[in-house]
Amino acid sequence: MPRPRATNPRILFIRHPEAPSSVTPGAEGSAPRTRCYLAQILHPTIGAKYGGVQDDKKIRKKRSACFQPAIFAIMSFNMKTLSLRNKITIIAAIVAVAAVGYAYFSGTISKDKPKIAETIDRDLPPELEEKYNKDIVELQAKLEADPSDLNSMLLLGNAYYGLGELKQAEEWYRKILAVSPNDTPSLENLGQTLSEAGDYIGARDMWIKALELGGQEVYLYNLIDLIKDKIPQDRDKIKPVLDIALKNLGQTAQLMVMFGEWYYDQGDYEKAISHYEVALTLSPNDENIKQRISQIRLEWAEKQGLNQ
Repeated sequence: MPRPRATNPRILFIRHPEAPSSVTPGAEGSAPRTRCYLAQILHPTIGAKYGGVQDDKKIRKKRSACFQPAIFAIMSFNMKTLSLRNKITIIAAIVAVAAVGYAYFSGTISKDKPKIAETIDRDLPPELEEKYNKDIVELQAKLEADPSDLNSMLLLGNAYYGLGELKQAEEWYRKILAVSPNDTPSLENLGQTLSEAGDYIGARDMWIKALELGGQEVYLYNLIDLIKDKIPQDRDKIKPVLDIALKNLGQTAQLMVMFGEWYYDQGDYEKAISHYEVALTLSPNDENIKQRISQIRLEWAEKQGLNQ
């Protein structure tokens, strides 16, 4: 007697409520036949056409084949001939497919999720690698004596980071943040570690939090570069990040340059030049700033048709 067939958990291939509860045996020595029940609900000929399979690999292939004709059947089948239960089943399946499709193509579901690295090869000189390993042994001994020593945890994370052991460095920084969530050096170092590992969203979040707490300006530059290069869909976060930096770090030449570039990217040449001029007052001998002001003025004039 054939074994009962397990209901397929995929919503796209819902078991027909009126279908038999057992498989249809195939030829002697062959695998049991299975059927594409959603297709059978929609159009009786589809299930018959794509029902028979001989092994697991073919089952997956046939199930994929079931989906396309089922969609065409959805558009052409007379819903009046179906029971209420089957109508609800079909509508639920259509809604689920539409939701997944929308999420995928709108970017809600990542198509190319970055691979997160646990280690990277730093190609260190032997003497530096030896130093890091020696530091790790000494710091682990300190932590055995005092497991609450946050400074030793930070240095241990830094040593692992120096070796390229990103996963272990991350673990130690997170141990600190579990006890002291506003520890700025740990947030900054964790952001750097995650960035090198390929977890760009995690790095962004760590650096933004560090910036809100008054972190180092260098990580602001790293954060802006990260957004521009790795997560361009977050470009709308650049201006709020710059505003946070201005509030917590005050006016610096480099920060004013970054404001100037942001306004330039928006096409607001007047504000771009204004911020570059503030940067020049803070760093009057910076030839790069002077050159950039001239470039933006020239481009602005060309846009206005005033170039002679």
